[in-house]
Amino acid sequence: MSRKQQTHYTAGLFIPAAIVTALVTASANAQQAATAEPAAGQVARLPRVAFEQYEQHRVLIRPGQAINPDDGMALWLTPVSSSLDLKAGGSASLAHLSEDGAMLGMEGHLSEFFVVGGVISVGESTAKFDDGGRFRLEGGTFSIYGGIDYGFGGVHLRLTKGGHEVKGIERVTGLDAAPATGETEARFWEIELGARTSYAFGAIEVTPGVSFAVGKSRAKSFVETGAAAGLFSFGSQGFTYKRLTLDSEIRGQAFALSRSLSVAPFATVAYSYRFGSNNYALDSAPVTALTDIRVNQSRTPARHRLDAGLGVELAVNERWFITAQYARQNASDIRSADRCALTLRVSF
Repeated sequence: MSRKQQTHYTAGLFIPAAIVTALVTASANAQQAATAEPAAGQVARLPRVAFEQYEQHRVLIRPGQAINPDDGMALWLTPVSSSLDLKAGGSASLAHLSEDGAMLGMEGHLSEFFVVGGVISVGESTAKFDDGGRFRLEGGTFSIYGGIDYGFGGVHLRLTKGGHEVKGIERVTGLDAAPATGETEARFWEIELGARTSYAFGAIEVTPGVSFAVGKSRAKSFVETGAAAGLFSFGSQGFTYKRLTLDSEIRGQAFALSRSLSVAPFATVAYSYRFGSNNYALDSAPVTALTDIRVNQSRTPARHRLDAGLGVELAVNERWFITAQYARQNASDIRSADRCALTLRVSF
């Protein structure tokens, strides 16, 4: 047998080396193709997780509600903790989100009826997937708003912009013991126009509101590193949305605990309807074949969403207030979602 005609001896058979190489390459390509959709499905969650980070804070911002008509200014601080499970969909497995953060807000009267305010929101979100992947978002948003408040109601315009560093991206490739890793950034903005009024029914106060918002959540492109095989390059991605929200706060009669202390129960409910596309696209390609581009379609947030909560407010005196609230969210793409918030507010 000629030395140029290299062969492999397996179970009594001579197999040309070229055939063995082709079989090994085909097997590796098949394994990489099998991991392409799950990989894109996990990374495609990035804009959605950034959206949820802000969503858990947004419902706690109610322009004109932190300050009384006779006050000049109010400051408030709210630590927030939430957990949320996004249902599996398409190529994405079930995602477990844990979010912790805090909000610092200020609201004041520039004139008798004109109110301005600002809110800084910071936090960290960790997403873990049933298939072993994970990533972490660190960052926050800044909101400013202004409006007319007549005491019994008013209108407002709110502008929000935020950003997150996406760290600790890990994905099991199935082709290498080491996971594929990466880092990128996520960006977010929203414009909201809303109105609110107030009604009294004996000792019960009802404050309904309506708002319309336009926003966008997106994540930048990045290339995976770490593992020796099965790595991908991911393009930028994101979705734009329009949202109509109807909400209300129902506050009960305050009960005196002492000469200066009183406590009042309250309930909140908010229904949101999202307009726009149901999908957004993510381009991905193996780092070994960047021209082999695959397009993955991921789902935008569900059209219908309900947020309902219960809480109590403790009035220490006429200026200091402590509020505790527990809320749950319900939507067709959410398996479970809970939020706890504690607010310290002072007016002067």
